Amino acid sequence: MKSFVSFMSLIVGLSTSSNALACRLLEPFHDKDKEKATTVFVGKPINYSITQKDKAAKITFSVVKTLRGENRKTWDVSIVSNANWQVPKSLDELKKCFGTKAEVGVTIPTQKTKEAVAVQEICNPPYIISLTSKGMNCIP
Repeated sequence: MKSFVSFMSLIVGLSTSSNALACRLLEPFHDKDKEKATTVFVGKPINYSITQKDKAAKITFSVVKTLRGENRKTWDVSIVSNANWQVPKSLDELKKCFGTKAEVGVTIPTQKTKEAVAVQEICNPPYIISLTSKGMNCIP
């Protein structure tokens, strides 16, 4: 009985200490989160590569229309996995997830590298919103 109480104390201690940092629920993007993007465009994913196994990837989008911010013909956009969402394993899986045309919001954290990163809240998928009938099939 004493070992059972010790075990339960350990479980309760671990769960309460990790819950403060744990992702509770995957949510869609909110309008207030969109304001964090310095550039928003409509684009088609044309290339995809994993940059860190199961953790990060880079997507090249062909820009159809710039909605706000810097206008480019293509954007290379980095995305990352988190507790609720994993980067797709291939371009085909990415298209199944986000469709073949999407609204994308990016920011450039450092002017030195000018590398674009998808706006992404800590527990949610990146700001890539499908504009096709298919999309978001990777969100549980």
